[in-house]
Amino acid sequence: MPFTLKHPSFLKVLFFSFALFSSHLGSAQITLNACDAVLGEFLATGPGPQNHNLFHTPAQDVGSRRTYISSPHLGCNALGGGFCPLRIIWGTTTVPNRWEIQIDATGLGTFAPGTTFTLFYNEAASTPNPPDLTLGTWVENAAITGGACGGSLSAPDILTGDVQSSLTSGLPIELVHFNGFVLAQEIFLEWTTITETNNHYFAIEHSTNLDQFRTIDTLHGQGTSTQEVQYDFIHVFPSLGPNYYRLKQVDFDGSIDYSEIIHIRYENESKQTQVFPSPATHSINVIKTPLHQHEKHVSYTITSLAGQDIKSGMLSDTQQSTITISELQSGVYFLNVSYNTFSETIRFVKK
Repeated sequence: MPFTLKHPSFLKVLFFSFALFSSHLGSAQITLNACDAVLGEFLATGPGPQNHNLFHTPAQDVGSRRTYISSPHLGCNALGGGFCPLRIIWGTTTVPNRWEIQIDATGLGTFAPGTTFTLFYNEAASTPNPPDLTLGTWVENAAITGGACGGSLSAPDILTGDVQSSLTSGLPIELVHFNGFVLAQEIFLEWTTITETNNHYFAIEHSTNLDQFRTIDTLHGQGTSTQEVQYDFIHVFPSLGPNYYRLKQVDFDGSIDYSEIIHIRYENESKQTQVFPSPATHSINVIKTPLHQHEKHVSYTITSLAGQDIKSGMLSDTQQSTITISELQSGVYFLNVSYNTFSETIRFVKK
């Protein structure tokens, strides 16, 4: 059955649920409350106001512009009522140079062609976040809504959070992503900026309970820069169980800003793959875990800090193998060992 927002039974029930996952802790967020006839919570007395919470989703960013998505819900039924995800994104339709507020009729949050429909659009080319209600005009796409929203978004409609009233954000930095993962007995953190303004330094803060954060190290910023800059940090002695990290960005004038919080769980494995020596010059030795020492068909891949696969092959059928690395340039590398049932990544240094 084709999707259309003009169907009367659809206009009465669209309620967007909100689920807070660990990846959303402290993340950038936009709140939308508008067009009760289409987006309001369905009450016994009719549609009522409803906040829709959309979170920054870096994997769907369009260039330097951020994409915000609300949580998926399998109960979405666009024609019969239900929960359907929203997305605010820059230029993905046949009209590329504009911001759009879109709906996914499947409820899966995939926003595939044919089931993604634009409710409102705004041609103000703000970066990196979408415009608020004062910048440009959020025009109702009446071809989809049937005019049920009463025209353009304006007060008392709500569009707040990480939206902006000018074409540039004015933020001290534009952070593209902040990620982390376990590497053997360490936790590797990485983040990337695309602009920095008077950025003195980053303080990496750590917590095990979200109540108290402490600074575990600092990295100098680039001052003012319009180039992409990549940063990384290795937490050598993480805590068992949950580890929470955030970046404290400090300007030269002492003003501060905080990143989102990321959660990484660390489980100490006493029986891990061993790699030595490090630093190494000509070769590294790899000892399989005791539980897998006789396992055959174990492959490996050596990856650079930039994520490029440099070398791959198979370990020997014995417990210990030797890999020649004399051809590698000096630097930090990751060795990924793939057993039959799991894989493990170990950091090493080439002199």
